[in-house]
Amino acid sequence: MVIERIIVGILLFLSIKTYAQRSNIQLESILMAHKIGTDTSLKKIILTNEQFLKEYTDGGGELIGYYKSKNIERILMKIYVSNGIETINYYFKNENLFFVLETFSTFKWDEKQEKFNRDETTNSYDNRYCIKNDELVCQTMTKSNRYGNVKDLLSSVKQDSRDNLDLLKPHLK
Repeated sequence: MVIERIIVGILLFLSIKTYAQRSNIQLESILMAHKIGTDTSLKKIILTNEQFLKEYTDGGGELIGYYKSKNIERILMKIYVSNGIETINYYFKNENLFFVLETFSTFKWDEKQEKFNRDETTNSYDNRYCIKNDELVCQTMTKSNRYGNVKDLLSSVKQDSRDNLDLLKPHLK
């Protein structure tokens, strides 16, 4: 009975420690992303529509790279579709992806005009991914993972961010 309690105690301690470490990484990632997102000294590169979109959408899109000293620190991708706006923010440290924030804002439906009101939106989902040493270390999702399993999510997010980096780099000044 005593040994069982000790084992349960050790397992509980290890799970709390692991949870605390993941929470720490998530908090650090969010704080670092916020610092980059509010850095007004970063320069901007803006690509629109066919400059980066493989398939043209209803409302087009834009890909914005925020950089300092030819080092991209953030990429903001906005895709405008008929029912809303998909936004993906990629955050980098030394060109290594460490945080991704995906959101989708749905246009509100105007009953009187029988069409979407593009001036009013509601947040449909908010997914966050923390990456450290090329591993997905934490994720918070309000919508199921659109990539499939965790392995697919990580490889897809990394590939998408790398593709966007490659599109933006030739435009750095």
